[in-house]
Amino acid sequence: MMRKKKNGLKRVISGTSKLLKSTTRGVYLAAVIYKDGKLLCTNDDCIPMLSVDEAVTTISSEHHYWLLKMSWCWQYIIGLIDSNPSHYDNSESLTFRSKLMNAVSAMRSALGLDNIGHLHYVPVIHDDTIFLVTVRFLDLDQQIQGVNLKWISFQKVLRKKWPSPAQNALVREVLNIVSFYRSSKVTLKRGLYLCYMKLCCSLNAIHVVVPNNLPSFLPHVFVRDNPDVTEEEWQFLKALDQNPDPIPSPNQTKFQTDISTAIHTLFHDLDIDSDIVPGHRLYHITSGFDFSAKTSRAICSIILPVKM
Repeated sequence: MMRKKKNGLKRVISGTSKLLKSTTRGVYLAAVIYKDGKLLCTNDDCIPMLSVDEAVTTISSEHHYWLLKMSWCWQYIIGLIDSNPSHYDNSESLTFRSKLMNAVSAMRSALGLDNIGHLHYVPVIHDDTIFLVTVRFLDLDQQIQGVNLKWISFQKVLRKKWPSPAQNALVREVLNIVSFYRSSKVTLKRGLYLCYMKLCCSLNAIHVVVPNNLPSFLPHVFVRDNPDVTEEEWQFLKALDQNPDPIPSPNQTKFQTDISTAIHTLFHDLDIDSDIVPGHRLYHITSGFDFSAKTSRAICSIILPVKM
């Protein structure tokens, strides 16, 4: 047992010794760990940083998206690190990803955290320096096991002059990174919402429009407290496509009014031209996802013209 503890301490110390004071060119991994107005830094007042590859000055979207997905399952990272890097000599892509995994493993040891946070959705780039930034909020009762680390107020970190322009660029982005992370953790209250989906597709990626202050949601408006749509309500909306003058029940009339009001509000908020409104479709979400007890279970299955 004592030997195991000593080995664990040795890994922490060796990992911490690799944290950098300054950067030059290349790809780096940085960790923004914060709590209640304070940022975790090294004893040199630096944001924890490790070199991934100083010979690389660009990173493909494929590599970044891959690491973004990996940041949701750091607990499985050890199984992805190959003890023999020569296995990757014939694959530049696998070699770089192996370096990413090794940097993540070293950062976990340096900070004494199994979970170093989620990867920020875009890298911070300054000339030939690229920072891949993870971010995580720690509760007051969560302890840092890494040595040579301390908590510093955001104000002190932002005021300090850093040894490289790239580090100054990283620090200037810290508040934006934290703000985005906080916004992505916001949840909606129980209810039914009408959302707007607008996609922009390229060869390698699909981008979706989201509100600036709520990056985890589609643009949306609140419809009502009850999150579920009954078969009676949905059948009425379906009937509008074939029969413009159906005879609705009181419940169906109320539902149509709620949806129509929500559509007007959403299109007005998004400043959608009335000329293109008829080209929109209403998607019925029926089965597939179960986000929580507060939301409807659903995925789109039926397309209808929007009835105003």
